[in-house]
Amino acid sequence: MRKLFVMVVMAGTCFAATAQQIYVSPDAVLTINSGTSFGAPGLTLTPSSGFQTSGMNIQRNETVSNSFPAAYMPGVYNFGNANAIFSGEIRFDYSDADLNGLDESQLQLTVYNGSAWVNAGTPTINTTDNYLLASGLSNIPLQEMMLSIGAPLPLQWGKISALRTAETIRVTWETFQEYNVSHFDVERSIDSRNWVLAATGIKAKNLPLASRYEHADFVNHAARLYYRIRQTDKDGRFTLSPVVAVNGTNQPESITLYPNPANGFFAISGIDIAKITAVTIHDSNGRLVKTWSTPQTRYELTSLIHGIYTVSVFTSTGVSLRLPIVVQ
Repeated sequence: MRKLFVMVVMAGTCFAATAQQIYVSPDAVLTINSGTSFGAPGLTLTPSSGFQTSGMNIQRNETVSNSFPAAYMPGVYNFGNANAIFSGEIRFDYSDADLNGLDESQLQLTVYNGSAWVNAGTPTINTTDNYLLASGLSNIPLQEMMLSIGAPLPLQWGKISALRTAETIRVTWETFQEYNVSHFDVERSIDSRNWVLAATGIKAKNLPLASRYEHADFVNHAARLYYRIRQTDKDGRFTLSPVVAVNGTNQPESITLYPNPANGFFAISGIDIAKITAVTIHDSNGRLVKTWSTPQTRYELTSLIHGIYTVSVFTSTGVSLRLPIVVQ
């Protein structure tokens, strides 16, 4: 393997290398052949294919320029406006004092890809000579890199809830391990399949511990509603929370089934029969056993064995009511 000490600019006008940094001016192009190493003190890059860059200015800093919400090793390499994609392997040297309390066996090469910190390559750690060799790197942007015990885990959803009070539905949600999150949107549905925005652009807190959010949805809709939260990262990627439901209002509390216990049939009272759109019965195991798609004055039960069932009454207002019934 050849190591490049004096580099040649194949196009352009200016290239400089000192003990502290490497610089390629924006109007120059540096070409490095496969297998030829280059880098800066403590950092060696060996491309697996031909490599070109312009505007590169490798500098070693003590801290990151892009926020990182966990412990990392001091000694961060920034490539300036390199505008370069790298494939190959990278050797990252460090000292015991640099470990900063990190578990040496868990070190990862962590790179900033323009929108988030990610782990890169397969690490091999030499604890005697104090270096990490990251191999198998493929098409990573040269922007900023360091050693850490790994990039933050993706956002985790906590408890999601929706509570109706009069005409207001209060939606709350919790998250864990927020990092690089742009915002949250609250989405609403009447059937849990088709969704509309109830609120948008709720700014993320980006805290590693638990974060709690709340939105008051003022909606004039009496039926059962469904809610979910959409989390969008700064790079445009997103995840969805679990779906939660909130019961409808104006449910006709006077609805009753009679006779109950029932012997052969039951009827429904307390609601205009014209408002009933369907009636179903489920057994104690949740299995659907009977369905009526039109309202009846009398619902026959002669085919059912003795036991406890659940009758669901669906109405034209979108409200559904579930009532127990004993069949004798």
